[in-house]
Amino acid sequence: MSQIRIIVKDLDKTIKYYEEILGLGPFVKPEIKWDKKFYYVKLVKSEWIMGFCSLGAIGMEPIQPITGPTIYHDFLEKKGEGLHHLGFDVKDMDKRLNMYKEMNIEIIR
Repeated sequence: MSQIRIIVKDLDKTIKYYEEILGLGPFVKPEIKWDKKFYYVKLVKSEWIMGFCSLGAIGMEPIQPITGPTIYHDFLEKKGEGLHHLGFDVKDMDKRLNMYKEMNIEIIR
C-alpha cells in the first residue's frame, strides 16, 4: 500500500482533528513492536507511536516521536510538524535504489 507519512507533536490531537474536522478515518493506533530500529544504519533504542487511516489505495500515517534518536525527531526539530514522505509501491526496489544512488539522493534505512 502506498502511504502518506506525517510527523506530529501530538498523535491523539491530530487524529481527533482529522476525524472530527476533516472527516477522515477511522484511525487505528496499533502497538507495533519492532525487533530492531536503526538511525542512519546504527542500531538504536527509540520509540514512536503511529496512527493509520485508509484513504482507499493510500494509507495516511501520522507519527509522534517519543524517544530518540529518530529521523522523525530530526524532522520535527528542523521543519516542525508536516509531511515527512510519500511512499509508493515499486516493482524492483533494488533497481530504484540504485537509480537514486546514481543521482546522489541520500537513502536512509
